[in-house]
Amino acid sequence: MRVANSGSELYYRARYYEAALGRFTSEDMERFNAGINFYAYALGSPLNWVDPMGLDITVKLYPAANPYGHIGIGVNTLQTEGFYPDVDLPAYPGHILPDKAKSLKCMIIHTTPQQDQKIQDFINSRKKTPGWWKFPGRDCSNFVHDALNAGGINVGDSSLPPKVWSNLTQLPHESCYNVTPIL
Repeated sequence: MRVANSGSELYYRARYYEAALGRFTSEDMERFNAGINFYAYALGSPLNWVDPMGLDITVKLYPAANPYGHIGIGVNTLQTEGFYPDVDLPAYPGHILPDKAKSLKCMIIHTTPQQDQKIQDFINSRKKTPGWWKFPGRDCSNFVHDALNAGGINVGDSSLPPKVWSNLTQLPHESCYNVTPIL
């Protein structure tokens, strides 16, 4: 939603945009999760890239030491986070951490601002009290499943990363790799 204030700034998706400067004048809520420039938009190149609605959830499938892989989620960013154990054992205290590996697959699911907020609230809550990581039952698959469910997106089976991914492909989505520059 774009709303003009009393000056020349627009309030656009939870931050202010100054058209004369061609940039945001307030920080991105994601801060370092969105990159080192808190004021960036469209990958730092708004003349070449667009994000017309600014509404999306990114889900990525990653390789892992286990045969099932890993799955992560991000809100309004191409960066994802996942639920990891401190030690690779069947049950151990876990943490929500940024995913660092190169993804195998990536999709964008378009969402509303309300869904974005509910999903981000779920992720923030789990960051504060991540609890135990357990396989199977409370692992990266369940984290992504539960985050999406908090936003009203029904994923179905959450047993393994490939199963969650397969279920997500049944929803309307686009590949992260199909983003093309404006010519």
